[in-house]
Amino acid sequence: LGSSHGFGAPWIPWMPWMSWRRCLHLAATGLLIWLTLGGVKRRNLSTCPGCEGVKELASIAREKPTRLSAAEALECLQRTEPPWLYAFGDSLSRGVFFDIISLLNGTENVTHPGHSANFSAHCTILEKRPPTNRTKCGGFDYVVLGQGGVYPADSVHHTGSRRLRLTFRLKTFTSDTAFDAPSLHVLSANSQPPSILLMSFGLWDMQYPQGSPEEGLRSFQQHLSAFLDTLQQTFPVKRPRIFWLTLTAVASSKLPVWKRPLLSPQMAKRYNDLSEQLLRPRGIELIDTFTSSQQHPEESKDGVHFPGKVSMGFAHQLLRALCL
Repeated sequence: LGSSHGFGAPWIPWMPWMSWRRCLHLAATGLLIWLTLGGVKRRNLSTCPGCEGVKELASIAREKPTRLSAAEALECLQRTEPPWLYAFGDSLSRGVFFDIISLLNGTENVTHPGHSANFSAHCTILEKRPPTNRTKCGGFDYVVLGQGGVYPADSVHHTGSRRLRLTFRLKTFTSDTAFDAPSLHVLSANSQPPSILLMSFGLWDMQYPQGSPEEGLRSFQQHLSAFLDTLQQTFPVKRPRIFWLTLTAVASSKLPVWKRPLLSPQMAKRYNDLSEQLLRPRGIELIDTFTSSQQHPEESKDGVHFPGKVSMGFAHQLLRALCL
């Protein structure tokens, strides 16, 4: 058991007289010692016929945890420099933004009212957006004073650059260049731009295409490419770490009848495939919201939004990508 042959892990021999339980015990012990001492190479455990369970144990040891606790998420976000997450996108980004607030506040199991398009408590800007041009909230700003202490920035006295800041700014259509300019100017003019930028758009382009659905897809491609070029110019020296939420898998059966000719999981996938071709070469990290929403269409009330456990899962995907 104490001998080694170049792999950095103890060698576990197989003897015919060993029971499978004894073998499993010895193998598991060896594996734990190896992990503790920082073993540098993966060991092939197939030489122990009764030790199939050890492979599973090794796999579990290598897997990342699926969810971060509130304390872990807060510690990770506060490590960023500066500690500022800026969400710039549509209702999908807004939902994940408020899910992170719920997690940090210890209310993960309660859907935040910010998932609703009509939520406007402590709104930082009210504005009219096409195509309906009805007034709605276009921004939120929160500060984190500690675990369980996420507050609207205008409701508490806070000083010091080390306070974690969470900001949301609405972007609906990809072609919303008139709204992009002031939003991006806030980022470029700040002496310390955010360290994390979360983006998502495309849903409105798909729902209200400029022409036919195919023309809408081409318009999305053209405007997304132009937006990404502008975004690159916004951060000439140091850019934030940028994440993109893919379009969800539309739950067609939950859609109003008038939306069904325009929205579908097939079209959402085409938007995702197209955007991926533009995003990955620019080093933007993708958060896959399509897969889990496709697996749980019953969790959507309107066919495109998945408040509750599915959207919270998106938030945890983001935090895993950022922190682990």
